[in-house]
Amino acid sequence: MDYLAIGEDLDPEGYIFATYRVKTDLPIEKAARAIAAEQSTGTWTDISTSSREIITRLGAKVTEIANSLVK
Repeated sequence: MDYLAIGEDLDPEGYIFATYRVKTDLPIEKAARAIAAEQSTGTWTDISTSSREIITRLGAKVTEIANSLVK
């Protein structure tokens, strides 16, 4: 699942927005995906009851990456 939705215009009534300051040795895009995955499921591990459809519809989306900030 790709959680990156850079530039996507999301309805503010349908989402909770957060900004993270990230310090990592990983490429920032990889770190952003990992943060979004954990925020979507509450865990770093795979969940057997989760499906691509559910994550696409309800999962976190990274809409902006600027230097060390992930939104």
